Amino acid sequence: PGQRQGVAFARSVLKNLRKTSASKQTSVAAAMAVISRRREGYDVVGGGEATTSNKSWRAVVAGIALGVLALAAVSIPHSNRAHRNGRSRDLPTTLKDSTESKDFDADGRYVVTDYDSRKPFASFLPGVGGEWGKPMWAFYVNRGQGVAAFGVENKDGPLLEFEPANKAYADASFKGFRTMLKVSRRGRATELAQPFFAPDDARANRTMIVGMNELELVEVDGAAGIETRVLYYTVPGEDFPALARRVTFTNVGRTRAELEILDGLAKLEPFGVNSGMLQAMGRTLEGWMRVYHCGRAEDSAVVEKAACELPYFKLSASTADSAQVQAIEEGNFAFAFAEPAGGEPAALLPMIVDPDVVFGRDTTLRAPEGFAAAASAAALAAADEVKVSKTPCAFSASAASLRPGASATVTSLWGRAESVAQLVDDVAPAALAPGFAARKRAEAVALTERLTAVVRSDTANPLFDAFSRQMMLDNLLRGGFPEFLGDAENPKVYHTFSRIHGDLERDYNNFQIDATFYSQGSGNYRDVNQNRRVDVLLFPKVKDFNLRQFLTLKQADGYNPLTVQTAYFSMETPGEFDWQAQAIAGAESSSSQPELAGLLSRPFRPGQLFNDAAAAGIELKHKKAFLDAAAAAARQVFAANYTHEGFWADHWTYDLDQIISFEAVYPDDVERAMWDAEKLPFYQSSGVVQPRDFKYVEVDGEGTIRQYNSVYDDETKVGLLDARVTKPDGAFQLAKKPDAKPESAEVYAVTPVSKLLLLFATKFALLDPSGMGIEMDSDKPGWNDAMNGLPGLLGSGMAETAETWRVADWLPTTPKNV
Repeated sequence: PGQRQGVAFARSVLKNLRKTSASKQTSVAAAMAVISRRREGYDVVGGGEATTSNKSWRAVVAGIALGVLALAAVSIPHSNRAHRNGRSRDLPTTLKDSTESKDFDADGRYVVTDYDSRKPFASFLPGVGGEWGKPMWAFYVNRGQGVAAFGVENKDGPLLEFEPANKAYADASFKGFRTMLKVSRRGRATELAQPFFAPDDARANRTMIVGMNELELVEVDGAAGIETRVLYYTVPGEDFPALARRVTFTNVGRTRAELEILDGLAKLEPFGVNSGMLQAMGRTLEGWMRVYHCGRAEDSAVVEKAACELPYFKLSASTADSAQVQAIEEGNFAFAFAEPAGGEPAALLPMIVDPDVVFGRDTTLRAPEGFAAAASAAALAAADEVKVSKTPCAFSASAASLRPGASATVTSLWGRAESVAQLVDDVAPAALAPGFAARKRAEAVALTERLTAVVRSDTANPLFDAFSRQMMLDNLLRGGFPEFLGDAENPKVYHTFSRIHGDLERDYNNFQIDATFYSQGSGNYRDVNQNRRVDVLLFPKVKDFNLRQFLTLKQADGYNPLTVQTAYFSMETPGEFDWQAQAIAGAESSSSQPELAGLLSRPFRPGQLFNDAAAAGIELKHKKAFLDAAAAAARQVFAANYTHEGFWADHWTYDLDQIISFEAVYPDDVERAMWDAEKLPFYQSSGVVQPRDFKYVEVDGEGTIRQYNSVYDDETKVGLLDARVTKPDGAFQLAKKPDAKPESAEVYAVTPVSKLLLLFATKFALLDPSGMGIEMDSDKPGWNDAMNGLPGLLGSGMAETAETWRVADWLPTTPKNV
């Protein structure tokens, strides 16, 4: 009864705002009109009629909030409030001394002993190349040699095909990285060994060591007397994406060991394939597969059969059933070298690209029949190979003679180049330079250390210290790492390294990690919002950027698009920035000023700007200074994408957290940020929630009611979005005079606090008939996909009611403090 009274009182406050209409939808539009002081004669596209009022908008805020506080007072148990100040949970037992911990090695990396005997799990390298590097994604499992899939940008750019975890657990040992050894010792027969291959090998002791930006595997084969260490990391700070693999062989026996070595990838996908074709028509796709720069010129029918040192893997041409056939220039590469002692340049090793040469008739890829029968690795590399119309492999061939305790290291690089010329002239020389592999490993470790330094701690519990940094890394991979570009006194915030959370176990997400400098990718609204909640606490220079971004992406109906993209920069306001674009371009490159100014005249993100400049043949000598000048002169535009799937019921629940975090750091700036700052527009998608008489349906003829097809694309909105060609991402909701043309319509904007009030009002209006949960009225539940059927069952959520109460609690409290 008390709850019903609170609901009734709160609704009575809303009723006073309705003025001319009894419908909840119109009352929400009226509240918005009052709060924002909308100019007379302007309408919200898709919304109700405008109304005017002389009532102070702050008084309206207080009125609405008082009603909800009454609801809160009778609905939220006092025990819940008291719990906030209650005793914390007991902490887990701390480790006594980090140096004595079995969980971490001396470098702070997590140690998993007997990893391939444990329950299967999947994880990933973070896929960050640094601000001035190009990233590569890589996923690994605790089977075989770890890495189960890697590539560039997304699932359609693999070098090792992306597979869901259940398949990766089975395939990683066979299709992934492999090492094959022939071990000869005086007085003993030559022994064939495959480190990390046989599961539960009684003669092998195996360990996995996990760092924030590296993965290392160790196997000690007591029978063969060989320790094999495999180290993976992605290469940072280079103009090409690459995965580095360093394999070190140590003789732990008592006599000299002679090694013949094959090391590499059992299946390598050429550039130009995509995930769908690999899974559905992989055999047909092989017809286009070629290995170039391997005794085969682009225009030559002559194929040299011997091994090569810098193979270049790509399809011969586009695969579409079309009269227009496109040439493919980009390609994947794989090459290897033995790291010399004494700081000398490394020499390339021959690469075997035909799997039949290595495995013979064994198409399961289990037994290396060809290697077993060969006199040596070098002899095998000299064998005839087929380099067309089959899925290639990539194995380096080498040999080593190791006295007891001695080691030899084979390093290989796996990545993508824009052309054969880039591979030959840039990539290979850089990799073969003395100390490249060790230097890049140090840079990779330092990169994640820098990105997570803001939460560094040194406590008696090393598990806590490591956990904090790993969680920071996970947060920035989802929400992005804030960079500050432009004017040092008033910088613009740009989030790098973000991407949607796709991995082997969350195989349903199509992640995207752009292969650019300042790389970033889009993410889901809820995920990005969630993972940026503490941005301003950790990086105070972020200020109110995040709260403005996420409130901007709110629609007038309280919903938001699924996909949030990194904000871009624009100098496209007609005539306003032309001179600045010319000046910035001229300062950087007088010879390429017109071309560079043309790139700046259209919307850009840093990575794409540098890629476009490189494609146009423009050499930028002062990249950071040029970027800062461009960012300072441009305006920043928020971007998102509506995916036509409906609207999730809980994506908005972190909006208030952004405000509260800002308030914690800048309590004296809340009034400016929420009331006096530049007004925010509304995102507009083509999606509209159906009235109940359309979406409530009878499904069995016996009175069973369901809620289906709740969201549809409104033709009027589709037309408006199509007409708005100057807004690249389908941007904002417009308010326009009745007879105005779409291209001359003005953007309708309100204060941030008005958006928050509107968010509360729209959610409160969705209380279910029992006054308990917020209705799931737009085809989607909350984040838990297991609840997908609830919207159809007329479901509602109590969690969203609690979040609505939090907003209602903030609205009347904050004006008193500012």
